[in-house]
Amino acid sequence: MIALWPDDRNPTHLIFCNEQGVNNPGVQRVRLADGSVETILTGTTSCDPAHRTPWGTIIVGEEATDGNVIEIINPLATTNIIFNRVTGATSGASGPQMSSRGRRSGAWHSRGSPSTRPACCTTETKTAR
Repeated sequence: MIALWPDDRNPTHLIFCNEQGVNNPGVQRVRLADGSVETILTGTTSCDPAHRTPWGTIIVGEEATDGNVIEIINPLATTNIIFNRVTGATSGASGPQMSSRGRRSGAWHSRGSPSTRPACCTTETKTAR
């Protein structure tokens, strides 16, 4: 899936999922002006879909029984994040703060202070029924 950024009428970037494994880039962006490609997030498996939200973020998901839904808060400023799909933790070059929904508790847990949290992502883990 591909999301046009910042809107459908005048996009400057394409943001898309790569459905390969956790060692390959999972979410990337292409700057339409020159075709340059940057990795936003690595660590997902079977990444699909990618959607732009009305509030200006990108939502991506994993097509897996234990898949995650990840919200990328600032997709143009988030680069080379490594996502641990088991713990929901992130690390990497920029935007390592996030919130995640725990598998057992179902409650949102904050990682980082509210002033730094918007740099990267929020996640929710899907549980098989």
